[in-house]
Amino acid sequence: RATRQPEAALKSFARVRAIAGESGYALRRMGRVQREVGLLEASAESLTQAISLVETGDDRVALTELGHTRMAQKRPADAALSYQKVVEMDPESPAFRLFLARAREAAGAGDQALASYRKVVELDKFNLAGQLGLGNLLLAQGDPVAALPHLKEASSRNDRDPDLHFLVGRAAIQAGDIKSARYEFEKL
Repeated sequence: RATRQPEAALKSFARVRAIAGESGYALRRMGRVQREVGLLEASAESLTQAISLVETGDDRVALTELGHTRMAQKRPADAALSYQKVVEMDPESPAFRLFLARAREAAGAGDQALASYRKVVELDKFNLAGQLGLGNLLLAQGDPVAALPHLKEASSRNDRDPDLHFLVGRAAIQAGDIKSARYEFEKL
């Protein structure tokens, strides 16, 4: 995998399985590579098998990778189930909560996504993706006043991104904050 030869990596994982038997580690790594090369069903099977090898089913890495595979399969509701399990194991992780928020948003569960994004920002105020996700979702739900501070915070984390300045400026206009809009458009 490190040499960017995923097919060779898959053959190596098959040899590891033949020599050592089923290994959660090998299955997790294999599932990730399978996803990277587009073998989404095989990836889901490998990762599900890795999870089943752990008596408690609390393999965070495999659950996270399975969530990523489900997102690649365009099955965000299933991805959210995997991410939710990981969040329950590590409720203080902004990264896991961000995965959950994105999956919920993609699944059309707006209120749950909003709660997840809020928790990301609560855990890590400087999380650019969390601030941006929360701001964009609030904006999409028709609340530019609530969205604006989050979009401004995201923009402050990446001050050289013209798209963010445009987004903040547009949100500021919708929120009636012409001074902020002018400031963002001048930066742009």
